[in-house]
Amino acid sequence: MPAGISDRAADVWEPLLAIADQVGGEWPERARLAAVALNNARSERDPSLGVQLLIDCQRIYENKATDRLTTEDLIEALVELEESPWSDLRGKPLDARGLARRLRKYEVKPANHRFEIGIRRGYLTEDFHDAWLRYLPAVTDVADVALIQREREAAEPVALPDDEVGYDLLSISKNGSLSSSRTPLQPLQPLTPPEGTA
Repeated sequence: MPAGISDRAADVWEPLLAIADQVGGEWPERARLAAVALNNARSERDPSLGVQLLIDCQRIYENKATDRLTTEDLIEALVELEESPWSDLRGKPLDARGLARRLRKYEVKPANHRFEIGIRRGYLTEDFHDAWLRYLPAVTDVADVALIQREREAAEPVALPDDEVGYDLLSISKNGSLSSSRTPLQPLQPLTPPEGTA
């Protein structure tokens, strides 16, 4: 299963990827690239509140360029995020207990760590590492998908040999129609019996 696809999404994609593996050729790779791209698009459109929290925490640690934050500093940064729900959860801002409860299901827990101001309770980036890998969109995979797509669009079309029968299903055009370099087959003419036969 590609990185970033887990839980229910993995259950959905598993049989489709198994079919692609049975078909072989380039289909296993194409199926996995599609799975990553579609799963990431879905996650970005409609992330759960828990996944949104993981995304926001990752963004805060990256923006602050630090590997540790006290619970208070992390909550303050979360509440200050524009268009985030953390400043108003059922009429109250996110607090330390709510943060710990929401992160617990991802096995992210606060602990005492050393800060410039002394020992304080907070979170390290390494506490989030596994959750970020498992639940957040794999951005590098999406970039790979875009690169491969650009390479395919720039490639010279390959003409099928004249004696090739049927269509190449890998060359389905963007509008969904089958394409082929061959001249369309002419309709068969009815056979006429030779002269002098009944």
